Amino acid sequence: MCFSSSSAAQSSRHQAVSLPLSQAEDFISQRHEVNPALAFSLLQDIQTVIMAWKEELQHVVKAMHTLHSQGPMVNGWLESSLDMATEPLESASLGQTLLRHGDTEALIRYVESLEENSAQGSAQGNVSPIAPADVAEMVNPAARYSLCTLDGNGNVRSQPCPLEQIASVSTAIARYHQFKQLIQQRQAIEAKLQNTVNHLTDVRAGLQ
Repeated sequence: MCFSSSSAAQSSRHQAVSLPLSQAEDFISQRHEVNPALAFSLLQDIQTVIMAWKEELQHVVKAMHTLHSQGPMVNGWLESSLDMATEPLESASLGQTLLRHGDTEALIRYVESLEENSAQGSAQGNVSPIAPADVAEMVNPAARYSLCTLDGNGNVRSQPCPLEQIASVSTAIARYHQFKQLIQQRQAIEAKLQNTVNHLTDVRAGLQ
C-alpha cells in the first residue's frame, strides 16, 4: 500500500498543465481597434451632413422672410379678354370671348422666369425684388384683364383688374409662386432631418 501511494504521488508530479501559446500583439490590435474608429468616422460624416442641412434650412427660412417683407402675395392668375364693348354679344358666346393673348402669355413666361431665378438664389437666402415696371411693359392697353382665383370648392372666381394694377398684381402672383417654392424646399429639408432623427433614435435604443 505504501509503495502504491508513493508511486501515484510521483506520477502526479510529472504531469504538467498544457497552456495555450500566447498570441502576438498585432492580433489584439486587429481585433479591437478598427470598429471604434469606424463608428466615430460614421458619426462625423452624419454630423457633417446634418450641419449642411441645418445651414440650408436657415437660408431658406431667411429667403421666406425676405420675400414676405417685399409685399403681398396672390394665389391666382391673370386672363385677358378682347374688348367687345362696341360689338353685340350673345349670352351663349360670352364665355368664348375670354381668350389668352400673347401679352398674357408674356406675363406667364415672366412669372416662370422669376421662379427659375428664385430656385437658384433661395438656397443662399438671396431673393431679388420683383420689379413691377418690367411687367408694365408687357401690358396691352387694348385688352381687358381679370384676376382669377379658386375658392374653397375649386370654382374659378374672376374680378376685373384695372390696367394700372396689372403690374402690382402680376408681381404679387410671381411673389406667391416664389414663396410656394421656398415652402416646398423647407418641407423637403425638414423631412430629411426628421427621417434622420428617427433612424438615430432607433440606433440609440439598440445600444441600451
